[in-house]
Amino acid sequence: MSWLDVPFERASPLIGAPPDHLKLIFILVSSYPLAHIFTRLPPTAPHLKHLFSIVLTSFYLVGMFRMKWGYIQLVADAVAVWGIVVGKVGVRRDGRGEGWMPWLVFVLIMGHLTVNHAYRAFTNIPDSVMEITAMQMVTTMKLITFAWNVEDGRNYVEPGSNEDKSGSAPATMSQVDPALAATRLPPSRIPTLLPFLGYVLFFPSLIGPASDYASYEALIDGSIFTSPPGTNEASRKASSPRSARPLIPKGRKSSAYRKLVTGLIMLGIYAVFGGQWSYGRIIDPELAKVGWWASKGILRKWMYVMIAGFIARTKYYALWSISEGACILTGIGFNGYSTGSPVSDAPKALWDRVENIDIWKIETAQSFKVLFDSWNCRANVWLRDTMYKRLVKPGQKPGFAPTVMTFVTSAFWHGIGTGYYLAFITAGICTSLGRQMRHLVRPFFLPENIASHSTVPKQIYDVLSWLTVMSLINYVVAAFLLLSWHDCLLAWTRMGWAGHAVIGIAWIGLKYGGARWLSRANAQAGRAGAKKTK
Repeated sequence: MSWLDVPFERASPLIGAPPDHLKLIFILVSSYPLAHIFTRLPPTAPHLKHLFSIVLTSFYLVGMFRMKWGYIQLVADAVAVWGIVVGKVGVRRDGRGEGWMPWLVFVLIMGHLTVNHAYRAFTNIPDSVMEITAMQMVTTMKLITFAWNVEDGRNYVEPGSNEDKSGSAPATMSQVDPALAATRLPPSRIPTLLPFLGYVLFFPSLIGPASDYASYEALIDGSIFTSPPGTNEASRKASSPRSARPLIPKGRKSSAYRKLVTGLIMLGIYAVFGGQWSYGRIIDPELAKVGWWASKGILRKWMYVMIAGFIARTKYYALWSISEGACILTGIGFNGYSTGSPVSDAPKALWDRVENIDIWKIETAQSFKVLFDSWNCRANVWLRDTMYKRLVKPGQKPGFAPTVMTFVTSAFWHGIGTGYYLAFITAGICTSLGRQMRHLVRPFFLPENIASHSTVPKQIYDVLSWLTVMSLINYVVAAFLLLSWHDCLLAWTRMGWAGHAVIGIAWIGLKYGGARWLSRANAQAGRAGAKKTK
């Protein structure tokens, strides 16, 4: 044990948290003052910013967590992907990509991550010990995204740009997908090794959120920051006493520190109530001997699961909020300006470029789509841009295969625990059923479809939708947290398989006549908002 471990080892029994977890919290919180230093590094020496991140992250992984071998693996992955890109693997003579280079990167990087997931599982490394897969999951997103950004830069040329020399591109990227157009990297923008390692090892995103290289590049050169609409950029720079540095829009610090306060509050909630309200207690053999769970009534069991689900989420809320705030403080969270509000027409700077969670939307979600879109947002963007969109050809409607492959990718990315697959399959079914129910049932409750135009039925529908979504997700997430096949099935058994019963009844009802009847009833009544459902 080195001197770096001493304060965390001593604090561990007092706080009741493993030393590695305390180290992680320390690293996340200390990223805030370090982010202030990062923004003050001279823009004329971008290599200092790259080295700043590389040195810090190297110190965290090797010095504090003793992950020397894991650190070597991360750097090796990054160098390998950079070598593949710079070596023009999968590039034709005309400079266009053949399409398989990103898939090669996907197989190599995801395969390596899966091997490390398996190693952790088979060697029974406890959750209290931090090991490299937590960080590798973030670098996996970055490296695969980077490969696709380069491929897009080779295959799509924007008309009128310096790259538009031959006019041979089949379509512009903005025509194919505007979101992907913003992150494409043409050959002239492929980085050298130092900035690329600075991107991969960007210090505030150790455990996320991940970003694309174009955003990191814009942060380093200051082009990420723009003036509010209607502002004279030249006069704005001239009026600044620090015109040598990029002019960072207002609101950065307040947005970042709100995230920090939110994260610390959530961390406090988890620290106080995490042991008392956990899914592990439902399957605890010692508690089972005294009939702790069996003695509860149905309502008390439901309440326990609802509270346990929220408490379990606070851990993720805490870590992601704190790390997102540190990213905002560096400036990479800047995302343009709002269009103003009814109260004030002045545009407001937005700091949600790397938003990873929206706690309010999650806790008030009335549909599974809203809930999942608001949870681990950057991973959702990664899956959408590097898997789902790549399997769906432009102009074609998505089929069953792209959805399944995206699900499989997400499951492998999380790990090899059986609970991940049980949770994702069940959640996928819930999402599909929820979409059908919303299209078929919701029109009955809309005010424009009710003679009195009362909003009360719609309010009742919203409350029931929220109760259904939260009850099912808190039931499903038990498998995501318990992971082993035995523990997942035991927990669901002790919950009476209630969630699966609701899912089964809804599926059977829609499958055998319910969907046709509801669709016909909506069509006959001409209800607004009703949609055809396959």
